[in-house]
Amino acid sequence: MLADTVGFIRHLPHDLVAAFKATLQETRQATLLLHVIDAADVRVQENIDAVNTVLAEIEADEIPALLVMNKIDMLDDFEPRIDRDDENKPIRVWLSAQTGVGVPLLFQALTERLSGEVAPAYAALTAERRATEKPFLSASGDRKRVDGRMTAA
Repeated sequence: MLADTVGFIRHLPHDLVAAFKATLQETRQATLLLHVIDAADVRVQENIDAVNTVLAEIEADEIPALLVMNKIDMLDDFEPRIDRDDENKPIRVWLSAQTGVGVPLLFQALTERLSGEVAPAYAALTAERRATEKPFLSASGDRKRVDGRMTAA
């Protein structure tokens, strides 16, 4: 789920904020929240706090989050990096979506944060007509459907 919080943080009528919160209820189902922040905004901490307040109000504040500090291209002498907690877990990624610098670090951080959440699933695919579609059960027990395409070497 992606939710853009830029417009709701300040100066919105109460009924619009309430409607926005209602749409965010799905957030409680998330495995990991990506909290994208404008690192060049002088109100960085205020913006973070505003989002965290809403997350608490919809009872989603216990969901793990990865802070994505965007727009580092607008900061002087700032390099992309991953900040980590005491257990070496990625907690913050500094990048520029505009230039792409640091985006691979985001993928790295996501891989690390979600590696314990992803279970391998296997399906036996036949070579008949070089394509097959088979149902199978994933490691979590969910029924999945795979469309496997094979190409001749």
